[in-house]
Amino acid sequence: MKVVYSPHARKRMKLRGITAPQVRTIIDSPSATVKQANGRIKAVGTLANGNALMVIYKETKSKIIIVTTY
Repeated sequence: MKVVYSPHARKRMKLRGITAPQVRTIIDSPSATVKQANGRIKAVGTLANGNALMVIYKETKSKIIIVTTY
């Protein structure tokens, strides 16, 4: 499925040194997911370097919209 990044998500990724492949890894294989307000989903996982990554996104029929990362 196509992944689209909001301007806010791109800004936060740049600020925090998070890459698109890292975000995709967490979305594809999260340790846990939690439903949020407005149909959003929080995916939580651990990267290969041991750092935790949380991704807030919304899924539509045709794409995944990344709202923010931290």
